[in-house]
Order: sequence, then C-alpha cells, then structure tokens
Amino acid sequence: MFQLTSRHRFAVFFTLYLFIFILILYSLFFAIFNFMVDYQIKKSLSEHMNEIINNRLVIDNNIITFKKDSDGSSLREFLVNEDLAAIFFDSKNNLVRSYGIFTVDNNQSMGKNIIPNVKQVITSKKLLQTKISWNSLQLNTFIVPLINDGRISGVMVLAKSISDYIIMRQTMITVFSVLGMATLLGSFFVGYILSFKTFLPIRKLTNTIEQLDFEQSEIHVHVKGNPKDELIILATKFNDMTDRLRDMTKRQKEFIANASHELKTPLTRAITSLELIESENKNLGEIKHIKDDLFHINTILEKLLLLTKMKKDIYISTRPQKILMLPMFERLRKLFAVILYEKHLQLLGTFPQTIEVVLPVEFLEIMFSNLISNSIKFSSPNKIIKLNVKEINKKLVIQVKDQGSGMNKDEIDQMFKRFYRGNQINKEAGHGIGLSLVKQICDLYGIKIDVVSVKKIGTTVTLTFS
Repeated sequence: MFQLTSRHRFAVFFTLYLFIFILILYSLFFAIFNFMVDYQIKKSLSEHMNEIINNRLVIDNNIITFKKDSDGSSLREFLVNEDLAAIFFDSKNNLVRSYGIFTVDNNQSMGKNIIPNVKQVITSKKLLQTKISWNSLQLNTFIVPLINDGRISGVMVLAKSISDYIIMRQTMITVFSVLGMATLLGSFFVGYILSFKTFLPIRKLTNTIEQLDFEQSEIHVHVKGNPKDELIILATKFNDMTDRLRDMTKRQKEFIANASHELKTPLTRAITSLELIESENKNLGEIKHIKDDLFHINTILEKLLLLTKMKKDIYISTRPQKILMLPMFERLRKLFAVILYEKHLQLLGTFPQTIEVVLPVEFLEIMFSNLISNSIKFSSPNKIIKLNVKEINKKLVIQVKDQGSGMNKDEIDQMFKRFYRGNQINKEAGHGIGLSLVKQICDLYGIKIDVVSVKKIGTTVTLTFS
C-alpha cells in the first residue's frame, strides 16, 4: 500500500488546512452576503410598503382606491421606478389591480403561490414575509393586510425580484471555486517547497547517520539556527548521543580485546603443556579430553571476537554455501557426550545430507550448540532432545525440541536477553550469554526465530531462514 513521505504529508496537511480555512472564509462571506441582501430587500420593501399605504391608497367603505401622490405620478410609475411589483385583492380574494410582472396573466402561479398566502393573511390579519416563484423569477414578498376601522378591506402583495442577486451569487460561487482550486494547487506547491526547507536539517541528520562509523573519525550534524528550535535541539542531542556511543564502543572493544588476550595467553600455555605431556604418553586419554576442551574454548573465543567485529557489508556472505550436516551433528554429539550420559539424555537428529545457508558454518554451529546446551539444562533425565532440519515452502527450517520443564510467557520474553538465566536451572550452569548470542546471529542474518513452550511438556525453538 502506498504511503506518503513526511514531506508529502506536510504539503497535503498544509493544503488541507488552507482548504478548510478558505471554505470557512467563503461560507462566512456568503452567509454575510445573503444576510445583508435579505436585510436590505426587507428594509426596502418595508419602507415602500409604508409609502404606498400612507400616500397612495385610500380605503373608503371597505373599497380600495388609488390616488396620485403630490407630484402627480401614479402608483404604477412609482413601482416601476423602484423596480417593484404589486398586486391587490379585496377581502373576498378577488383581484383588484396588479402592477409590474404581476400584470402577466399566469393563473397557475397565482393560484399556487399567491392565493393561499392571501387567504392566510386575511384569516390571520398579520403581515406575511415569504419568497415565491413567479414566471421563473424568485421574488421576496410582503403580503400585507389592509385594515380599516378594525376590518380587513383587502390584501396588498408587494414584491421585489431577487433573481439578479441569485445569478450574481452563482457567478461569485463559480469565480470563487476556480480561485479556490487555483489557490489549493498553489498552496500544495508552496507547502512542498516549505517542507523541503523545513526538513533540510532532518535530511542532513539522515545523511550523517548513513555515514556514521564509530571506527572512523568523528562525524557530527552541523545545523545553524535558533538554539531553541526543535530541530536544532534534535541535532545537538544526536551529536551528544554519537559521542556517548563512540565512547561506549571504544570501551567495549578495549574490554573484549583485553579479556580475549588475557584468556588466550593461559589457554595457549595450557595447550602447549598438554601437547608436551601427550608426547610423553602419560595419562593420554584424560589429557586428550582436557586438550579438546581447551581447543574448543579457544575456538569459541575466536568466533566471539569475530562476532563482535561483524558488519553486515563486510562479513556477511550473500552466496549460499553447502554444509554437511552429519559431521556437524557428530561434533555436537561428541561435545555434549559427557553431560548427555550423566543426565541420561538422548540427542537425536533428522536432517538431509547437506543444507544451504548464507552464514558461516562456525556461526551455525554456535547457534546449534547453544540451543542444545539450553535444552540439556532444562531437560529432566531419560528424555529426548531432537534436532530437526527440513525445508518448508522453499525455506530452510531448523528446530531444536526438548522434553524439559517448559517456560511461561514471561520467561520466553526474557530468554534471549543477555545475562538472563532461567529460574529453574542451576545458576552456576551458565552465564546467560549463549541464547543472546543466538539472537544476535539471527538478527544479523535475517533469520526468524520462534519459541513455543508448554509447562512440564517441553520447548521447541524454530529457526526459519529467509
């Protein structure tokens, strides 16, 4: 599924917020515009209504008559000058006179839009403000009861067309929509450019991380700006972190080098002495076991040193290599022969003649030996430990299965952490390094590791090679 980058999200959100702001602004504008137009029309109708009733109508004996005003102009001329239309009814809904657009014969519109409202006003004797449609025109109307001595003499319908305002509003909506779309496109490009400049320090930080090598010279992120700026603070904290990590790495390498040197020196002396004793044929069997163990310790130290120096782009093989499984299995069985015999355990294996892996055979053997050693520690006497190697869906799958005491979920979560030792084994039996080493190799070579364990039944560790 396609995912937006942070820069794209910045530009999109910038555009979205601007769109919402413009939408709210336009909505407020049209709300105010409609209110002002409606207010002005109603105000105009109210003023003209009072002018007509007070100066241009005469009601005598419940009969509506029309008079000229002081300058001699008729009501028709007044309505034309003011762009108004009017229609008059008597108290029995009979048409008296009509002006403007109401002079057009349209009985259907009158019967549908005017007569019902006139009847309502005659009944209620209250002014009615409403909008009606007449010959495809939209009219804002005042329907006014004409009352004389408490009796209703008729009804005046005074109307002003709002079609021009509607057309103007539609035109404004079209123009604003086009301008809005242009603004949105422009804002997206502006947002993209702003995001480019905003994320520039982060790109510098990314480039620095890609070049970071604790074995080489010091590398820092150099970003100029306000010291209180969040990105400047981030860059400063990153530089502090790299300094601490570089110091820790240096100390770790020095410790490993010193420890390895101190261990290899007595081992070398012991091996030399044993070879001298072995050459004199004294206690040959026991001495050979001791020498083999010392050689094994020496080999492990060398592989641990190699593991601490591993870097993915230098040491990891990308070409599959074939490994003979039977000799490796025999070495493992020989390695654990004494403890297997003492605990009355069996180590069985099911595997093909050869397998193909993309990691050194030494690391694969370290993984096997540590997993089997862990199974032995957790297993009760007279149980079986199985090493199964097979191919599932064209992927190599290796399982180490025991019939030990099993683990709960908390123990499974902790088992690959360095220096962690299970609660059910002798604390002197290990140092909590073996399984963490297995996890480190799996992480380095992209090997998936799964653990299934049931209390009092056993544990199965599955390695799936990608």
